[in-house]
Amino acid sequence: MKPFLFFISMILFTKISFCQKNVIDTIGGNCIGWKPTINGDISVCRPGNIQFTGSEPSGSWSSSNISVVGTIDQNGLFITGSRAGTTNIMYVAINMNGCRDTATKWITIFNKPDAGLITGDNKICRGGTIQFTTTGTGGTWSISNISAVGSIDQSGLFTTGTNAGTTKIRYIVTNANGCSDTAFKWITILNKPIAGNIAGNNTVCMGRKIKFTASRPGGTWSSSNISDVGTIDQNGIFSTGTRAGTTKIMYIMTNANGCSDTASMWITIFDSPSAGTISGDTVVCRGGTIQFTTTGTGGTWSISNISAVGSIDQSGLFTTGTNAGTTKIRYIVTNANGCSDTAFKWITIKNCAVNKIVKRQYPALIVMVESNKQTISIFPNPTISSFTVKSNSNEPGSLRVIDLSGKVLYNSKLLPNQSINFGEIFSPEIYWIEFLQLDKTTRIKAVKAR
Repeated sequence: MKPFLFFISMILFTKISFCQKNVIDTIGGNCIGWKPTINGDISVCRPGNIQFTGSEPSGSWSSSNISVVGTIDQNGLFITGSRAGTTNIMYVAINMNGCRDTATKWITIFNKPDAGLITGDNKICRGGTIQFTTTGTGGTWSISNISAVGSIDQSGLFTTGTNAGTTKIRYIVTNANGCSDTAFKWITILNKPIAGNIAGNNTVCMGRKIKFTASRPGGTWSSSNISDVGTIDQNGIFSTGTRAGTTKIMYIMTNANGCSDTASMWITIFDSPSAGTISGDTVVCRGGTIQFTTTGTGGTWSISNISAVGSIDQSGLFTTGTNAGTTKIRYIVTNANGCSDTAFKWITIKNCAVNKIVKRQYPALIVMVESNKQTISIFPNPTISSFTVKSNSNEPGSLRVIDLSGKVLYNSKLLPNQSINFGEIFSPEIYWIEFLQLDKTTRIKAVKAR
C-alpha cells in the first residue's frame, strides 16, 4: 500500500504545482501565453481625453493617479483632470478560459497653452479691414474661408476680398509638447453700395458757388471742412464761406446693411480781390463827362453799353456819346488765381435843354441875394470849370445847389470862413446856390458857361 499511496500523492502534487506554475484554472483552461493588452495614446493635452480599448471583450478600467491628473470610466474613456502629470492606466481582464490578468499603460498628461480671447468687430463691409487682437501670445492667425471673403496677416489685420460671406477668425498657439489651443471668432462680410462719381469744378473764388452732380441717386452731400471755407446743401450746391482754403466734397451712399461708399473730390477756394466802391455822378447831360474813381486798385474800367451812350477810358473818365440812355459803369479787378470782383454804378445820360451863354455876356459877378445880408461869396461866376463858395458868416450852415428844374445836385456843410469847390462836372446851365442857416437863407444865381 505504501508504494501505491506514494504514487497517487506524487500525481496530485505534480498536478497542483503545474496549475500554479502555468496558471491553469480549476476548470482546466490553459492560461499559458495569454496576456491582455491596452490600445490608446500614451499622451494627452489638458484638457482632453483618450479613448482606450482592451484586447478582451470584458474587463475593468482604473487609473493609478485618479485624484488630479484624470479619471477613466468603465468604457475606457480617460478624461484629464486639473493638472498635468503621469498615471498608469490599468485594465483587468478575464478571458474565455477564465484566466485573469492586468494590462497597464503609462500615459503623460501635458498642459496646453492659452490662446486667449480674440477682440475685434464681428462684421465688416466689403472693401474694409478689421484689426484683431488677442490676450494670448506666440500664436498664428488664420481664417476658415480664405479664397474669396478675405485674408488675415500675422499682425491680425483682416482684409476683405471680392465676395461677401462669413468666415472664422482663428488664433492658434502650440507649445513645445505639441499641445495647442485655438481662439476663434465668426465674422460677417457685407456688400456695400457704389457711390459712383462726382462732377463739378475743382476750384472756386470766394463769394461764388459750385453745382456738383453725382452719377448715382440716393446719396447725401457733405464737406470735410464746413466751418469756414464753405458749405454744401443736399442739392449739391457748394457755397463759399469766410475764408480761402481746401475741402473735400463727399457724396455718401449707405445701404440697408449700414455699409457705405463715398465718392469724393478735393476743391480749392481762392481769395477774391476787392474792386472797391465807385464814386461819381449818376446823371450827366449829353455832351458832358464824368470822372469816376474807386477805392479798388489794379482794375480796368468798362461800360455795359458802349456803342452810343458814351465811352470810358482807363483813367475812369466817362465821355457821353451821341445818344441819351443808361449804362453801367464797371471797374473789374482780377487776381493771379483768375478770381475777379466788379464794382458797378448805373448812370443816366440825358438830353438837356441848354441855353447858349457866351462868356462875354457876363463880364461881372451875377448875383441875386434874397436876404438882408450876403453871407457867402461865389467865384468865379460865371465859370467854365468849377465854382468856389466862401462863407462870410460866423455861423455854420448847409450849402446846396439846385438846377432850374428844382433838383438838388449838391449838398454840403459849410463852416464859418470855409471855402468849398464844386461843379466841375456840372453841365453849362444856370443854378441856384443856397446857404441855409437857422435864422436866414442866402440864395444866389450862378452860371456855368461853355
